Amino acid sequence: MRHEPVWRAWSPGLHPATLAASADYVLLVGDLYRGMMLAASLRELGVKADIYPLSPLESPTLYSILGLTGLIHRRLLDGEEVLVVLEEPGELVRAAYRLIHGGSEAPSSPEKLTSPLHYRLLNALRLLRLGGVDLAREAERHTSHAFTGGDAQASDTVLQAADIEHQLGPSGLAATAYTHGHRALEPEEQLVLEALRGDGSGSATVLALPRAGRRLDAVIGCRALLHPKQCIPEANALRTPLAALAEKHGLEPGSIEQAEPEEAACIAYPEYPC
Repeated sequence: MRHEPVWRAWSPGLHPATLAASADYVLLVGDLYRGMMLAASLRELGVKADIYPLSPLESPTLYSILGLTGLIHRRLLDGEEVLVVLEEPGELVRAAYRLIHGGSEAPSSPEKLTSPLHYRLLNALRLLRLGGVDLAREAERHTSHAFTGGDAQASDTVLQAADIEHQLGPSGLAATAYTHGHRALEPEEQLVLEALRGDGSGSATVLALPRAGRRLDAVIGCRALLHPKQCIPEANALRTPLAALAEKHGLEPGSIEQAEPEEAACIAYPEYPC
């Protein structure tokens, strides 16, 4: 049994018959339209095929990436020859698979990823594993969410907990939020995460916490910057929790701003080459 699928880069001249000759199941990661055309051709040749639409900039949910790697691994365990055809953003899937099922501490160099949000998602997976979460088991558990995404709000909350852990600590924050829910956290972190949940619309995504001397600022990555409300309700709700979080770390609360999610991720994860 293979421990990994065969990874292959997509190219315009890739012929369906070539793929069909070497695989029982083909997963195409990238552009939806190109993937649908190739998948249809493969199915006509009797090969099982799926398309995993993946944007070069936006990131899937935590449960989607877990479930997708679980689906790949399950087919390998069943003895199938699995081929994953990757467009450029597909490096996220390869890196996530190796992190979840191979235990790799450094699954991919940041330069190979197409978005700071992809880097953020991989970092969250790494923190979950370091916090004691059995990622392979969770991947198996979430296979049904591979293409549906699962609970997007819960995913946002765990990823935001990982944002806080990455920038301020403490260790295990993301794992606790994932395993027991955000209400199991200390009040300072719990109230920050509740403020970001807002009305449940999912407008607030990334939480960057840049420091200037002893001042702790916040930058909310907002999906709704073009909407009249933007993430203003979340920003207002964050003021008191940010002050408490700053005090916990011996800092003073600063400004709260909004930005595109990618920009906020660049601030939160400066090791990614934005």
